[in-house]
Amino acid sequence: MTKKAENEIVSLEMAIIRIKTLFFKTNETIKITKIEQVNFNIHVETGVDIPNNLVALTVKISFNTESDINTKLLEGDFQTTFAIKELENWKKPDTANEVSLPDDINYTMLTISISHARALLSSLAANGPYQTMLLPLLTKDWLETELLKTKQ
Repeated sequence: MTKKAENEIVSLEMAIIRIKTLFFKTNETIKITKIEQVNFNIHVETGVDIPNNLVALTVKISFNTESDINTKLLEGDFQTTFAIKELENWKKPDTANEVSLPDDINYTMLTISISHARALLSSLAANGPYQTMLLPLLTKDWLETELLKTKQ
């Protein structure tokens, strides 16, 4: 596979090979009232393994009350691993283990990983005191401005 010029369609073979929970915790000592605002925090880390053609996105999610932002009610780390054929073709020059994939591929992997994290979190929190704390659907604009910090 060769890289394409800007604005050309890129063909890339990609598959999801693993979805897993790395960490999950609830703090059931805190009782929240129906009127209390609950906030969510989300952070994404990327790991690249060029020799094995793997890219792993770890989505870290936590919920806290507005009155106590330092105490996490519910938190978890969830990882989706993608196999990308010929990942070495996307390696950044003069780097050991960094790639530069097309934005659409990055966005697709990000949204898939967040969806997996949402499902795993919901499943793990079911039947507990925080079962109604769901990660909301996130728009592309929100992802770009809040998570990726790419729009001004």
